[in-house]
Amino acid sequence: MTCSHFGSYRLLTIVIVIGADILVACMDRHARSRKRISAWHAEVKAAIWKKPSDIKVRFRSVDFLSGNRVIFDIGGNEYRIIVVAQYAAGVLDVRFAGDHKEYDRIDAARI
Repeated sequence: MTCSHFGSYRLLTIVIVIGADILVACMDRHARSRKRISAWHAEVKAAIWKKPSDIKVRFRSVDFLSGNRVIFDIGGNEYRIIVVAQYAAGVLDVRFAGDHKEYDRIDAARI
């Protein structure tokens, strides 16, 4: 988290993660994912991302789809997390978290 000054006010910049229940459900299904997904969650909550390239700097294997959808490869590409990024609001809306078998059964552009 960082603070920036705006006149005499200080603005706190953080990423808000909506849909943490989807992450928890994935960790419940895949116990081995718990440490990696928890680490991802902690890192993104403290991130400052104003555009897709900001994400790419930290997560080189990330993929971008239309509609501001972002696909993260987690744990050496063992798990996937799909979010919709609302850059101006500082919000990530988690739409999917699962292993590759589960990922192969969904439409990443529509979920």
